[in-house]
Amino acid sequence: MNKAILYVLFAWLAFFGPATAHAQSETRITHRKIMFPGETHHFYVMDQHASVEVNNRVIYWWFKNNSVHQTQGGYDGLLIDGPYVIYYANNDLKEKGEFSKGRRNGNWKSWHTNGNLKTINTWKYGELHGSSTQFDSTGKLVQQSGYRYGQKHGLFITHSDTATVQEQYNRGVLKVKKLKVKKDKVKKEKAVKPEETKPVEIVPETNPEDKKPVTTKEKRKKEKAIKKEARPSGEIEPEDAERKKMKSFRNRKKVS
Repeated sequence: MNKAILYVLFAWLAFFGPATAHAQSETRITHRKIMFPGETHHFYVMDQHASVEVNNRVIYWWFKNNSVHQTQGGYDGLLIDGPYVIYYANNDLKEKGEFSKGRRNGNWKSWHTNGNLKTINTWKYGELHGSSTQFDSTGKLVQQSGYRYGQKHGLFITHSDTATVQEQYNRGVLKVKKLKVKKDKVKKEKAVKPEETKPVEIVPETNPEDKKPVTTKEKRKKEKAIKKEARPSGEIEPEDAERKKMKSFRNRKKVS
């Protein structure tokens, strides 16, 4: 019986042993922590170069010389694998997700500095694949979209204060685009009435001595006084002489 047990154990090791050892050596990872200005990165790297079929469309994240690198279509260091978390200087979350052999994979989230959600994206081996959502710092929805292997696919909606734009894509090709204006946000311009012309008010001349308005009667009286002063002494003003003649004529007529 002991021989039978040994035979089964030997057969199991011969069949599963190499594959298990190879998988353990390939998936062995170590933790890394890097400080950047204003943020801290926590992640894991594979201890040896993994066998990865490179996709030229994909950006690979890898670690070398105590720094994180990103290159499209290739890498030259230890691939990042497993959880990846970025913290702000105050230890609030900035970004969180998972890597699979240097490629973003699964759900990724990012946050604004005030703690509100910024983005929620779905990745598949380094390419956006699935739903994608963006918010502003106040929590208002900005964009809803879908992707298929890195290309826009399905309904793509962008929200703003005045309108909502809806676009329909099929594997990166725009098919339909609609614009919906928010009526409650559009300011109606009021018709501007032409200004009514007001009559010009004529201000009478003022006497510089007492600052009181000078009437027409006073003005004539003043002009008369000036003319009188300008005449030689004893000379009668023409108007006065004429007035005296008329008075004398009326008196003679009464007597007769």
